[in-house]
Amino acid sequence: MSAYVLGIDPALNFGWCIAEITHDSFRPVSLGSVLTESKKKKLRILQADDDDRRIREIWKPVVFHAAHYNVVAICAELPHGAKSARAATALGIAKGITTCISLHLDLALSITNPKALKKAVTGRANASKDDVRSSLETMFPAVCQLWPTDSKGRILEGQTEHAADALGAIVACADSQAITTARKMMT
Repeated sequence: MSAYVLGIDPALNFGWCIAEITHDSFRPVSLGSVLTESKKKKLRILQADDDDRRIREIWKPVVFHAAHYNVVAICAELPHGAKSARAATALGIAKGITTCISLHLDLALSITNPKALKKAVTGRANASKDDVRSSLETMFPAVCQLWPTDSKGRILEGQTEHAADALGAIVACADSQAITTARKMMT
């Protein structure tokens, strides 16, 4: 018997991963990214209104996939600080989206930070994004078939980065209370 967990890399460019978990392992089954772009100048609207639009663009597909797979827990990567006011706002939005998804689906939420994610995946807290992706491909060879691609089958690097972090969040949270509880529910 297995269950599914949602991994997320929350930001205004949002990565997600659905992984099947069993008693002693897990494997990614679906992943992707929701890339949003600012349109405040183009639409002549306030930044806050544009942020609301972007949140809606993220919310729908992520909640759809979580509901489709009937996920039992969420693992998320969230940084602890921001270097500018806009980055702090985006971090607040990411945290808000993450918490709202958890509350909306009534799921336990485990949070990791970027350094812990890198250490869990590569063994080094200062690993690069490419190191993380390469290590994930070694851990889960089938993930190469899941990376987001264009119509010609070429991997979309910008989207893959966010999806890789979402999968990495699951790896980093593998021993968390949320995953442990999910595994106990499977018996």
